[in-house]
Amino acid sequence: MKQLMILFLAIFALAACEKPTVGFLDVKNAAFTPDTLEIRTVLDPKKDANREKNQAPWVSGAIQSVLGTDPKVYEFVRVTSTAGEEAASLFASELKVYGNSRMEVPLQPAAPKGSYRITLKVRNEGYSALLPDIFTFIIK
Repeated sequence: MKQLMILFLAIFALAACEKPTVGFLDVKNAAFTPDTLEIRTVLDPKKDANREKNQAPWVSGAIQSVLGTDPKVYEFVRVTSTAGEEAASLFASELKVYGNSRMEVPLQPAAPKGSYRITLKVRNEGYSALLPDIFTFIIK
């Protein structure tokens, strides 16, 4: 009986040694504020004077309310567009996503006028989550 108890404890101890996943990731409240950026193809002389002078790209804000263990990495997954698949593909080729979730589009994008919805993926050690249609660029 004593040997059986020792064997049971040894098996239980080994089973309890499973390595837990480090950290956590919570995206239930993830959002960009604002969640839309309008890109003007015809620049306004007053509003866009500095942008035009410096050839500054269009840049989104950073995402908010993504809780989790750092470092968190953001990746582009897909874009959908009211202008069609070819336009979405062209827009995707110009889009850059940086480590802090900021997205950048050139000052004069080659993609045609339309609405472009962006899906991102966030990941950290042991976890990942898809953020479908989290941001919209509108080329006017």
